[in-house]
Amino acid sequence: MGPFSRGTATAVVLGEALVSDGRSASGPISPVAGTVVSAVDTGDATIRADHPASTYGTTTRLYVRNSVTPASSIEALSYVEFAYNTGSAGVAAASLRLHATSTTTQNVCVFRVPWTFNERTLSWNTAPASLDRSTIVCAHPVTGQWMTFDVTSLGLFAAGAATVTFGIEGPNTQVGMSSKEDISTGGSYAPGLNLTLTA
Repeated sequence: MGPFSRGTATAVVLGEALVSDGRSASGPISPVAGTVVSAVDTGDATIRADHPASTYGTTTRLYVRNSVTPASSIEALSYVEFAYNTGSAGVAAASLRLHATSTTTQNVCVFRVPWTFNERTLSWNTAPASLDRSTIVCAHPVTGQWMTFDVTSLGLFAAGAATVTFGIEGPNTQVGMSSKEDISTGGSYAPGLNLTLTA
């Protein structure tokens, strides 16, 4: 079965979120309007139709590619999950960042996913259905640069301690992005999610 039919997923434990100055946000924080909370990437992984039982949750790259000719083309989707804690504040805006390792003239797009996952066990066979991919936001990948997605419109963000998962899809050519395991050149290129709080 493919990821748009059925499967199973394993929930993960919440990670610790950080406010933008590096302070821990695992406990209640002051709900000051405009405060930016940086969520923690608790899991990211690629699933591939041509290797439906394989897992890629510990590799340094995330890949996406849409299938044009299903009989001969690879289709790859990626997922990233974040944990955050806004205390008693709500979320006014949300911005997702992905570090591109490929360049193409076509877009990479992201959508919300209503489930959590374990990156070490997620595969094409076990991925649950991605229910609604009709609402997406897109960005243009350039090697070595960050793609920024305004994901505010993709769905509500719960206040307090919560998780949120995004799916990533690509064009009919393979596009690569850094996973949280990519610490090349001494820098961190993990996917990032910044939440701007309401009062």
